[in-house]
Amino acid sequence: MLSNKKRSMAIVMAGATVMSAAAPIFADNTVTENVDKNYTVSAKDSAKLIEEVRKALEVKFEDTKAGANVNDRVYDIKVDNVNLTNATQLQNKINSLTEGQSLKVTIQDKGHQVLGGKVVDYKIENYKTAQEIVDAVNAYNATLAEDSDNKLTATIKSTNTVEVKRAKDSANVITLNVGDQHLDFSKVITSEEGTFEGYEKSYSDIDSKELHTITVKNADLQDISAEELFDGIRLTTLGREIVNKVKNGYALTFENEAILTQEQEDSDDKDKPEKSSFDIVLSKANEKPETISVSSKNHKLVRDLHKVLTDVKDGKELKVEVLSGDSRFTTAVEVSKERFKDGEAEAIILVGEDAIVDGLASAPLASQKNAPILLSKKDSLPSEIEAEILRVLGSNLSSKKIYIVGGESKVSKETEEKLSKLGVSKVERVSGEDRFETSLEIAKQLKDTFKTAFVVGGNGEADAMSISARAAQFGAPIIVTGNELDANAEKLLKGKELEIVGGENSVSKEVEDKLVDIDLNNKVERLAGENRKDTNAKVINKYYAGATKAYVAKDGYVGGNGQLVDALTAAPLAASSKAPIVLTTEELSKSQEEVVELRLKNATKLVQIGEGIAKNAIEKIAEKINLFTKN
Repeated sequence: MLSNKKRSMAIVMAGATVMSAAAPIFADNTVTENVDKNYTVSAKDSAKLIEEVRKALEVKFEDTKAGANVNDRVYDIKVDNVNLTNATQLQNKINSLTEGQSLKVTIQDKGHQVLGGKVVDYKIENYKTAQEIVDAVNAYNATLAEDSDNKLTATIKSTNTVEVKRAKDSANVITLNVGDQHLDFSKVITSEEGTFEGYEKSYSDIDSKELHTITVKNADLQDISAEELFDGIRLTTLGREIVNKVKNGYALTFENEAILTQEQEDSDDKDKPEKSSFDIVLSKANEKPETISVSSKNHKLVRDLHKVLTDVKDGKELKVEVLSGDSRFTTAVEVSKERFKDGEAEAIILVGEDAIVDGLASAPLASQKNAPILLSKKDSLPSEIEAEILRVLGSNLSSKKIYIVGGESKVSKETEEKLSKLGVSKVERVSGEDRFETSLEIAKQLKDTFKTAFVVGGNGEADAMSISARAAQFGAPIIVTGNELDANAEKLLKGKELEIVGGENSVSKEVEDKLVDIDLNNKVERLAGENRKDTNAKVINKYYAGATKAYVAKDGYVGGNGQLVDALTAAPLAASSKAPIVLTTEELSKSQEEVVELRLKNATKLVQIGEGIAKNAIEKIAEKINLFTKN
């Protein structure tokens, strides 16, 4: 029987990772790094769902400017369309279900983010150009009567400044700069004496997230909707269980196929079936066959799912694959399994579960040492990580090595000692006093003399992730720098071909000038966009024309840079395929769309790393590269 464990591991809703940042109750990453957003769970397996609902109901707005009230709940949760106010109500309703009965729990994020450590209902937007300020003034004027005395004029004084004043008498003059927060020109600020002082700042509403539905059913589930296995682009967690069973030796066959063709679906036949359906039979020698009945009113979804599973049955590669586990640890394991067969790795790179800064430079080391990047808790090694270490290193442990990247605050001395008892030749810690020194220590570990190096800022985790696969492919170190170039870094980089990844807010102009002085050709290219997605696009544009595969990982915008851990573990895998990592969570930027269409048009496969990436983001990439029209 397909497992329901993964369904009940976490509450499934848009922005769940944001919620983990919003409230300490979600500090345990295993709660939120999951999973399918609409699913069915057996009543007997609903305890985790009930607990997560309880936690969600405790998350409240702490500051509001866009319509919500302080202490309003962030999540709107209903059971069969009735508002839920506490988890006990859900428990009681589940307990009252008779055999075969079900209820629906709907969950919707009303729209929030964490700003200044508070859960808020608004976002702050700034003027990006002088013309945008002029357009905002014109938009305000358009709301007024033709002869209104309140109409304003906006005059561009420079590329960065605009003068705004009342059109009638040139009074109420203010100067706005590019980068200033949006203003509400309808709300004038005056002093106690009635003197004009300006306009109130404007705050934008955050859109509500997608509504998600969890069905709780009092039954042993084997009747499954197509939506539970496939979202039209990707197989879900349950769908991937079927694939994994086939990989592990189960035969897959179909029975009772009643699937409407497109022509039948479009026909006027009043007697045509409401649903399309088919049965999946999984069988293995000496085991009782498992039958799963699949159906849906969405006939196209059933057709597409049947086609995907037929490809699985025939041993063909999926066009869109998802490498993911229940947590960041098991996701790292799934990535490792994709890259390494049993006993194939020569070493292990171990990084603390939240040590993104320490680990961001480890991708080239992993590739050179023929090693996966795996994650550890500070004071303990998760059992699944230990099992994967033993699997990929194989029986000849005495010739293998484990590298711990980062200090004891991330992976403890006790954990290091436990690893030493596995029987490997050596457990070596690679770390410095800070992120800058750690990146230098990693660079020193790279065998052979490297000719190229990439330089990123101390807070440029996303920039480093964008370049990590390229750096890993060619054994080029990723050097982390602060506001000044460290003397040791200068010595290490002198005479190399250097490249900066990230804007001047990340790597300053002063550092760039210093790098130019020590560069082999006294010329340093900077790959930088307006934001992390645009920088990601710059990297793909330069290095990945003609790539036949692309990996997709979370961009860290939602839930913070800790979400980049999936991209960290995927870098060596992407490097082995000479493939880029596209960073996105909810949608592609315009520049990413353009570059994907231009540079990745030869790609025949997408691989999503980890959960939490919106369907429309994957769908957009597939559309831009015409993925589903390729053989």
